[in-house]
Amino acid sequence: MPYDNNSQLPEPVKQALQSESERTRFRGAFNACMYDNNGDETRCFRVGYAAARKAKSSELPVSKALVAA
Repeated sequence: MPYDNNSQLPEPVKQALQSESERTRFRGAFNACMYDNNGDETRCFRVGYAAARKAKSSELPVSKALVAA
């Protein structure tokens, strides 16, 4: 299920991702994956966590395109 905002993320995701930018990056990647992969949640959680790790390591600003996805 796609998430409209970070407060809708599951508690384990919120606990694993401390910063709002990590959560936003996770949410954007997860939502995009859900649309592209016919709702395969397992795959999309992996994609989301990978995107969040990249956000954490680079600390780049979050793209508005990712958030809109």
